[in-house]
Amino acid sequence: DHFYQTACENKRQRILAELDECHITKPAEREYPLKLLNAQYQSHIDTWQIEKAQRIKPSLWWDEVAKAQASQTDNTDTATTDNTPVLSNLSLDGKAWYFHPVGIKMFESKKCFCERDFTIEDLIEIGISESKAIEYIDTINQTLNQYSINTCIRKLHFLAQVRHESGDFYYKEEIASGRSYEGRKDLGNIQKGDGVKFKGRGFIQITGRKNYENYGSYININFTEGSNNVLLANLPYCIDSAGWYWQKYINIDLNTIADKNDLIYISYRINGGFNGFNDRKMKLISMMDKFECNNINYESLYSIFTSRCFDLHDAVFKYANLNTTESKECYSKYLSLTENYLSWSSINGWESDIVKKKNKEKIDKRRLIATKGVE
Repeated sequence: DHFYQTACENKRQRILAELDECHITKPAEREYPLKLLNAQYQSHIDTWQIEKAQRIKPSLWWDEVAKAQASQTDNTDTATTDNTPVLSNLSLDGKAWYFHPVGIKMFESKKCFCERDFTIEDLIEIGISESKAIEYIDTINQTLNQYSINTCIRKLHFLAQVRHESGDFYYKEEIASGRSYEGRKDLGNIQKGDGVKFKGRGFIQITGRKNYENYGSYININFTEGSNNVLLANLPYCIDSAGWYWQKYINIDLNTIADKNDLIYISYRINGGFNGFNDRKMKLISMMDKFECNNINYESLYSIFTSRCFDLHDAVFKYANLNTTESKECYSKYLSLTENYLSWSSINGWESDIVKKKNKEKIDKRRLIATKGVE
């Protein structure tokens, strides 16, 4: 009983520390993970009480064994006069320890997942529901192998992002209709209805005609033909497309960023900003607690100052808006990075170019916010 209480309290303190690190202060948001923890440990305690009542107490024959031990006058191999066997290996004080199987399990070493497939039990252990683990186990492993997501740190970061983007493998396409993407030439939506037809699908939502075409070219399937667009929300493409985006699509292999444990930069490249950053971080830290790997720095504080994002003006401004203890320094960095913005090719000549004028107005507005942020 004391073991369960101690384990629960230790876990509670780790959760509180993680909530503080993620700057989660709202009572409701702090209470939710603690309620889950209490429910989990209450379930263990209930099972333990049943175990004691139904299996342990009925088998308490140890007193008789202890009495037989105490009645012996020496530790020879000769039986006593009443034919009681010699018990020379047993404790002289009659005490014995019982180890519950669950307790033994909790003392086992954590697992390393480098260069090996997950099992269903592994996925459940790191926080994925049993039904989703059973449904997606094969495709998850295929995707991890296909896109060289083959070490603990790579798998952790990939799953943290996918779990957030998909609501823990629940949403295979975005809830919105996609009308907001209509006419988005940057997404290749040049035909009427493209916004809805090519809305975000897959566990890292592939969005826009151009991106559907790019992924389709990679796996030799035309997702823009007929009703093929909806296939991206089905297996295996909903997971495989996430691996493709992770390693192949953007101009950098995110595996190399995961190797550096740069959660901030990965989140920025997946999201284009930092929407849901605290949830991505909590999922990553929670899963790290289930891994044991020498290649992982468990003490990382995930500071913008050590991230690749600190040299990107767009990223550093958006991170400042998270209102963290690093926000003031981020606003100052933004002002430094944009000091000569009027000479940028995307802005120079803005007087006669509508697009460049909009770019300038955007930087002007942000610089005003950043100036106030450093005061």
